[in-house]
This record gives sequence, structure tokens and C-alpha cells, in this order.
Amino acid sequence: MKLPGRIGDSPMIGAGLYADSQVGAATATGIGELAIRTVISRTAVEMMKDSPAEEAGVNSVRLAGQMVGKGTGLITLDRRGNFGAAHDTSHLCWASMSGSKTEAHMTGTKV
Repeated sequence: MKLPGRIGDSPMIGAGLYADSQVGAATATGIGELAIRTVISRTAVEMMKDSPAEEAGVNSVRLAGQMVGKGTGLITLDRRGNFGAAHDTSHLCWASMSGSKTEAHMTGTKV
């Protein structure tokens, strides 16, 4: 989804990534301007204060889509190691590993 002429993005605290040692962390992908305008990663971490990581990710992507349009994906991780993957794009590639089991996925929760 990179715009023509675009070389790449640098992660921006609050938008592309955010972490709070008492709550969890989130990292975003997709159209950077949408993540910046909605501060999507910080929004997700704030939502994790009252919701599980997966629910916070889904709700953050849904809110961002309503505010500025679709084009973001988000991976969330709470302080206990629970995670979620949400997106409103055609797909989001991600992988996880716990113990000796590795799982690779081509899609998270599509909003």
C-alpha cells in the first residue's frame, strides 16, 4: 500500500508504535498518515487498560477507519504476553511463537 514515489516510513512514537510497561504495546502498519492522524498505537494501548489486547486492537482499527478511512493494521501485546492482530486492509501478514510452537498467519481479525 505504499504510495507512488514513497521510499518508506520511520516509526513515530504514538502513531506507528507505543509501549507502556504497565499496560502493553502496539505497532501499526499501513498508510502512515492515517496512523499519525489517529495516534493509533497509543489509542490501542490506552484501550488495553480496560480491554484485552485483541479487543483493543480491533476497536482501535475500527475507530481509525471511522475517523479517517481504512488502510491500517495493528498488532497489540499486553504485559502478560496476550496479543492480537487487527486490520481493515485486504490482509495483514504476521507470525507468533510460544514455547516450541510457531504459528504464521496471513490475516488477523479483519474489521
